[in-house]
Amino acid sequence: AVVDPYLRSVLALAGARMVYRQPPLPDQSVGVLSAREVLNVNLQGTQLVILSACETGLGDIRVSQGVIGHRRAFLAAGSETVVSSLWQVNDDSTQKLMSCFIKQLSMKVGRIDALNNAARALRTDPRYAHPYFWAPFITIGRSGPLSGFGKGSKPAKAADKKPAGSSDQDDDT
Repeated sequence: AVVDPYLRSVLALAGARMVYRQPPLPDQSVGVLSAREVLNVNLQGTQLVILSACETGLGDIRVSQGVIGHRRAFLAAGSETVVSSLWQVNDDSTQKLMSCFIKQLSMKVGRIDALNNAARALRTDPRYAHPYFWAPFITIGRSGPLSGFGKGSKPAKAADKKPAGSSDQDDDT
C-alpha cells in the first residue's frame, strides 16, 4: 500500500496526545498536525513560518518531486518563507539563535540574511562554535524583509503583496 507522504510527516504540538499508528489519523490524535492538514489551511499573506523543532525540514524524498513534508506543505499552503531544521537541535542554542533571528528581522534585515547573521553571532560564543549548534536551520522562500514588522513599520496593504512565487526575491538557502 502506498502511504501518503504528507500523512507521514507530523508535528506534535505542546500538550499533544496521540495513539501512534502509521500514519496517524486526525481522529486518533490531539495536538498533532500532519503536513496533509497544513495543505488544507489557507496561509496566503503569511510571511514567515518558523519550524524550530528537531528535523522539521525532513520528509520523504520523491524522485523529480523533492522532499515532501511540513516545509513543502507550508509553502504550498501559501506561506512566503519557511525556516526549518535538518537535524536534532540543541534547545539552548536554538533559543539564542531564534531570538537573534527575530531581532534581526525587527531591524528590517531580509529573512535569509537575518538567519545568516544570527548564525554568525551564535558562532562567536565558544560554547556554540561547532556547526551542530548554528547550522541546522535553512530558509526557503522569499528572502526580503518582513512587511509590517519592526520599529516604525506599517502593516502591508493586501494590494501591495505579491503571491509567494512572483518575486525576484525568491530564494532557497
